[in-house]
Amino acid sequence: EVAYATVTKTVRAQSHAEVARYLEAKHSVPVRNSIAVAIARHYRAAADLVKDLPTLEGVDADEVTIGALRWLDEAGWRALSAGEPREAERWFGGGLDLAVDAASMARCLFGRAKARCELRDLAGTRADLERLDPLVHGDPVMAAKALMVRGDINQKAGELDRAAEQLREAADQLDQLNEPADHALALR
Repeated sequence: EVAYATVTKTVRAQSHAEVARYLEAKHSVPVRNSIAVAIARHYRAAADLVKDLPTLEGVDADEVTIGALRWLDEAGWRALSAGEPREAERWFGGGLDLAVDAASMARCLFGRAKARCELRDLAGTRADLERLDPLVHGDPVMAAKALMVRGDINQKAGELDRAAEQLREAADQLDQLNEPADHALALR
């Protein structure tokens, strides 16, 4: 820790970016969860440093930010699949800190809303869904999935009629969009 603090931000960013790229290149897809987490952590660390100093020698700010967003998203979904919504919430939240456009912000907000819904964080889920709403107008699949999360959180809040209506509407939309896996989830 003390030695790390004595290294310049440039060297730290370069090191984190190099480790992330090495891990990506060395491991075949799909990578194990532990490797995905390591890649996400290193890209995130490099992106955080680049955010502070956007012109670091030997570090492409766009590359590390895009890598961080990709792997933070991947780590978030893997955490959700593994039944770790608190961890998923942190990964998606980290992506929100780095989001560079509406699409990346929407993906992170949706993932975090889903994680918060699993945690039964009604206020947090609803806040993320409110922020997500204006970002999904051009993406009917994401809009339908967000409606499904809204129905899920309303069900957990005991608003059963409202939840049933939203889940039915989400299921219909997902069926029309030919999204069978999500359609089945909405019907559960």
